[in-house]
Amino acid sequence: MKQLATLMNNIEFEMIKELFEDNDIPLFVQHRETGEFMTIYLGNTIFGIDLFVHDEEYDQAKLLYDSFFSGQFEAEENE
Repeated sequence: MKQLATLMNNIEFEMIKELFEDNDIPLFVQHRETGEFMTIYLGNTIFGIDLFVHDEEYDQAKLLYDSFFSGQFEAEENE
């Protein structure tokens, strides 16, 4: 397993989760500190959410993640 990124809110996580599901890339999640409890109780976390992928899927996952946050998906949708 390789760590792909750390997200700071549940909204980003839900968007990335859906994107990875659509592209058949398994995503493994680990909340920092009491983040999972905070997400259940308050709907968000302030501690961060670590995202992991299998080693062999890291390059594809990194490209997908970087494209999403660079706004490339937004530009493609507007064309």
